Amino acid sequence: MPLPMNSMFDWGFDASLGYFVHKSVEVYVRSSLIDGPFATAVEGAGGVTWYPFDTRMVWLGAEAVGIKNCPFGGGYYMYSVGQTGFVVPAQFMLRF
Repeated sequence: MPLPMNSMFDWGFDASLGYFVHKSVEVYVRSSLIDGPFATAVEGAGGVTWYPFDTRMVWLGAEAVGIKNCPFGGGYYMYSVGQTGFVVPAQFMLRF
């Protein structure tokens, strides 16, 4: 069944700002917004990342995230479609 509209236009942004308080510790804030005819999705977060081995291939991170009307989800994404609320995730990452 076709959508009951002739066109659809969404707009948005994604921004982040980080600062290394030590050569291996970064603090950051980030935000994003998507606005469209069906909903407005907003996300804001602040966190810290630690690179314990003097390389960007291994890190430990934690953040606090507020989200409203999450627009998408996926296997590697911590939110579900439509989610609204507050999340405090932590992760250990190893790239190889």
